[in-house]
Amino acid sequence: MKKYRRILCVFMAASMAVVGLAACSGGKDKKSSSASGEGELTVLLPPWAEPSQELIHHFEEEHGTKVNLNIMGWDEIHDKITVAAVSKVAPADVMEVDWSWTKEFISADCVEPFELTDEQKEEYPLYTSFEEAGNVVAIPYLNDIRVGYYNEEHLKAAQITETPRTWKELVEDCVKIKEAGICEYPLSFTLSATEHSANQLLWLSLCQGIPFFREDDSIDGQKMEATLKLVDEALNETKIIDPASISLTDVEADSAYRKGNATFLIGAMGTLGTCNNPEESSVVGQVKTMLIPGTESIQTATYGLPEGIGISKYSKNKELAKEFIEWFTGDEVQTYLYQKHGTVPSSVKTFEKLGTAGEIADEDILMEELKADQSPFPNGVPGWYSEYSSIVANKLNALAQGTLDSKEAAEQIVKEVDGIAK
Repeated sequence: MKKYRRILCVFMAASMAVVGLAACSGGKDKKSSSASGEGELTVLLPPWAEPSQELIHHFEEEHGTKVNLNIMGWDEIHDKITVAAVSKVAPADVMEVDWSWTKEFISADCVEPFELTDEQKEEYPLYTSFEEAGNVVAIPYLNDIRVGYYNEEHLKAAQITETPRTWKELVEDCVKIKEAGICEYPLSFTLSATEHSANQLLWLSLCQGIPFFREDDSIDGQKMEATLKLVDEALNETKIIDPASISLTDVEADSAYRKGNATFLIGAMGTLGTCNNPEESSVVGQVKTMLIPGTESIQTATYGLPEGIGISKYSKNKELAKEFIEWFTGDEVQTYLYQKHGTVPSSVKTFEKLGTAGEIADEDILMEELKADQSPFPNGVPGWYSEYSSIVANKLNALAQGTLDSKEAAEQIVKEVDGIAK
């Protein structure tokens, strides 16, 4: 039991380091409009947070209500919330709130703050990832860092006996696997104009010792170019990344990985669970966890991306929404989400329960990766993070399509990010 509490504590400290602290203000507005009719509840969540229909039905029966569950992609959820905030309407009563949206949503004054008890703070210590100036705008439901994964059968078939320790070794292994005809595109890497694509450059730059954010939150053009060049080479020179990745979301890329379409993936902490789910995977028992490859001097690096669930300020069903969130972050739903989607629970009790039962796999590697967590943002997540993410994702996509080279893409990123940061 103590071992899993220790693992969770390390994760909590790691995730808090990423988010950082900053002041933000926003007045309260009593006006509201509902995303659903009185007595009904509209819920907006990503695929990895979808409860079963059976669980939803039980909630509806217990509370005498109807739940309208809307499942959308991560980027689409963000856009829906921000558009609704301008019009001061509720995109849903209950909605996804990512760690990176906290400052933005508090500034927009579109989320209802929570008043947490000491017991709740102890049970969900990652609440600080969703707190600014004393305002807590979401209850965490998902623990996450980036972790490395590999298909063991692919490595065996290519007579590779050790997992890659550096990016150079990773590329070399991918080339061996490709040339042996085992897998045409061994490295799963999303290149679409989505937030996940931008996130990949963060872990890649950290583990290669070229973090591109300076102390003043500006971007180092040379380090950005060096990071982009690694991707360009893997796509166009060694050809270990599928060109079709320019149109794949992270959900679609993960699904392709579970079909055996790639050997290596840097993904969410719960990826192993979904890879071993026979209902969703063709590679059950084949995928193993590894450290994200670094350099000769850097063993590995990663960063945290916790997710939470909050209430729209403009909902007319706030009390019912609070009851839903209490239910959603409880043990039954948290356990289901981990077993079905690999969504690692934020609840201390549920995490410990799963760990004691042996359901948290490869804990030694996980612990080692957690220790290597570092923030890509010297001053915490900037309020303009979403704009930054969109800029980087679009330039990376343009690079992948061949309309920009790594130098041009880096120059444009520096110029446009400087524009929004001032």
